[in-house]
Amino acid sequence: MDRTPLLVVDQLRKVYTRGVLKKQVIFDLEADFTIETPSIVGMMGPNGSGKTTLFELITGSNQPNSGNVYCHGHDTRLLPQCNTINKEMKNLNHNLEKTNIGWMDP
Repeated sequence: MDRTPLLVVDQLRKVYTRGVLKKQVIFDLEADFTIETPSIVGMMGPNGSGKTTLFELITGSNQPNSGNVYCHGHDTRLLPQCNTINKEMKNLNHNLEKTNIGWMDP
């Protein structure tokens, strides 16, 4: 049986700044977690806490400043299949089907 975690968010970081000459950090998100098996997972937090940003970083529609996302052991930045997922996930009301993410099957 394969013990590769389903999703690994490895020291992911996204920083938003403002200003050109004197940059000021206005948002700093850090995430580091593992989801071992298929699960229903929720994110809760107040407005502006980074829920959507984290979702975008995981799906690849936003690029992190550092860190990686691995789906079933594969670096999602290197998988052409992620382009399909990114397009699907940009519409939050769109349901993903197993056929769209078949590369996740062991």
